[in-house]
Amino acid sequence: MSFRSWTDVRGHTAQIGVLRRICASQQPAHAYLFEGPDGVGKRVVAWALAARLTCEAPNDVSGACGACRSCHALQRGEHPDLTLLERDGVSIRIGQVRDALKPLRFEPVLGRAKVLIVDEADTLREEAANALLKTLEEPPSRTHFILVTARSQLLLGTIRSRSQTVRFGDLDSADIEAVLIAEGADPSLVAMAAPLAEGSVSRARTLCDPKWLAAVDRLTTFILGLGAGDPLRVADAVAGLGRTLEGLTLHESPDDSPLTASPTATAAEAKALATAERKGGQPATVKAAPTAVVTQLKGLDRVGLRWALDVTRTVLRDAMLVGAGVPVHTLPLARHGEALVALSTRAEPRAIAAAIDVCLAGEAGLVLNPNARLALEAAWLEIDRLMR
Repeated sequence: MSFRSWTDVRGHTAQIGVLRRICASQQPAHAYLFEGPDGVGKRVVAWALAARLTCEAPNDVSGACGACRSCHALQRGEHPDLTLLERDGVSIRIGQVRDALKPLRFEPVLGRAKVLIVDEADTLREEAANALLKTLEEPPSRTHFILVTARSQLLLGTIRSRSQTVRFGDLDSADIEAVLIAEGADPSLVAMAAPLAEGSVSRARTLCDPKWLAAVDRLTTFILGLGAGDPLRVADAVAGLGRTLEGLTLHESPDDSPLTASPTATAAEAKALATAERKGGQPATVKAAPTAVVTQLKGLDRVGLRWALDVTRTVLRDAMLVGAGVPVHTLPLARHGEALVALSTRAEPRAIAAAIDVCLAGEAGLVLNPNARLALEAAWLEIDRLMR
């Protein structure tokens, strides 16, 4: 993992300020719940907080110093006092939780505390959540938990009540642009993708592909025509969308994938590394960061359906904003300005709001409807009816 301090984090100034003050007070909570949209940097902040809590010489500005034994071990991805718990397949299983909790019974090896980061905590199975809850209720000394989730409502209420919640919002377009340009993305593509990303770095990474931007434009043109033509063309549009999405690569939620790695050293290995450093030995080679988590779409699958509904909702939102008097040129879809004005003129604000609800209901019903094509056809036909 590339070392990160408070000053390395883009955006989330208020959240970082709160965490800085808590750490400076020398009374950090035993458990934090980081909740907010996917792709906005919650995991980056979680690792920065973990580095600060374990650092041997922290300061109020950067948090972790970056120079002590603990920080060096974290930079190498070999810190015995930091554990990352993440889902295995579709969920986090009880065996994983038990394995992650075992080291917490012992004193820290290198740093000032032990930290367990639970990524996508909403995927904890019920028995796994209950196992974690027992430790949250009676946490070992000098131990901290950081739970990261985009769906906190799926967590046990007792887990939420025993954690201090830190809420994260969308990133500004300027922050997204800075992150992607630093990663080497084409600035011209970033300038188009960032406003459409709805505050998510991972979504912006996807949209930096010209094929994705072209898909967005084609889908936007179709949606802006709903209610003004033949509803029978909906089926053709769904089939065409499936062909468009075939083979495209989607960055699902690795908002910080270049920044995170699982600490892997055993206690014995960490002690050996620390001894070598004290004697002037060469530090271990820094492990390469993991590649981004991506999904290659196979036509209109469930992931593609969710994306199509997200774009539909974005288009309808911009049309509603135009109807409320927001200047077209300030909106992410400004290049479709004439069609946005036409839709906002043709449809009542109440109808557009109802159409947005159709999108949200479609996303919520993904679990119940296994046929993505039929689900999207049903949603678009209902929106077409509302837009007339």
